[in-house]
Order: sequence, then C-alpha cells, then structure tokens
Amino acid sequence: MGSATERNRGRSSRRVYFTPVQADRIKSGFLDGLAYSGKARWARNILAVGAGEITRAGRQFETNRGGG
Repeated sequence: MGSATERNRGRSSRRVYFTPVQADRIKSGFLDGLAYSGKARWARNILAVGAGEITRAGRQFETNRGGG
C-alpha cells in the first residue's frame, strides 16, 4: 500500500482534518487500510458523511464509502 493523506470534516465541529493513511489504488478507486480501526474519529467522520478526499502522489481524489 502507498502512503496518502485522507481529508475529512468533523461530524459536529465541521473542522477539517488531515490523516496519514495507507491506500492502494484499485480499479474502482482506493482501498484504505483501517490501521486505526473503524472506531477512529477520521473513519467515523467519513462513514457518517459518506465521502472524503484522498491525496496521493500530489493528486487529489474524491472518496466515498463504496463497498462494492
């Protein structure tokens, strides 16, 4: 997996957070490894909103829950 930065917004504070993550590029987008567990705040923020943004190799990509 390659290193990337996940951008998400706090559920109640609406503050923007940047979290380093491991993410693999796959055909349908990215696969984020939940090394922090699904209870990590950044993961819960993305799951609650259903979307976020990932930056990898200087490029930005919109993300969503997917699940395909």
